[in-house]
Amino acid sequence: MFIRSDFKIFSRFLLVGGTVFIIHTSMLWFFKRALQLNNIISSIAAYLIGAINHFFMNNFFTFNDSNAIYKRRVLGYIVVVLCNFILNTLAVNIVLKYIADNVLLSTVVSTATTTCFSFLVLSKIVYANNNGNFKRKLG
Repeated sequence: MFIRSDFKIFSRFLLVGGTVFIIHTSMLWFFKRALQLNNIISSIAAYLIGAINHFFMNNFFTFNDSNAIYKRRVLGYIVVVLCNFILNTLAVNIVLKYIADNVLLSTVVSTATTTCFSFLVLSKIVYANNNGNFKRKLG
């Protein structure tokens, strides 16, 4: 059951995701157009900047975690990022190969897939010990 505090947390998670999308896209443009780096380097650099921002925004805004337990959080987050990379690659390839040769559609599908996966793992595993803390602060 999706309770009120879960909805608030999920809403914050989506807001962070939208903000990170803007940061990632802006950095990608900057590296590619302004610095004229190649596609791969631009993409990797923009992804890393986005992932770092995603961690800190989710840690302090979405999950309201002010505890200094960063080692566990960072390790869990790195696992989520690696899993998302695999899920993203699979989803893009499946859509492009079996559904439509449309990179935008494949990006939408992969983003939806990784968003759901990330939220579930981050909220139920990585920040599980913090659940009562952020539900009290939000509710």
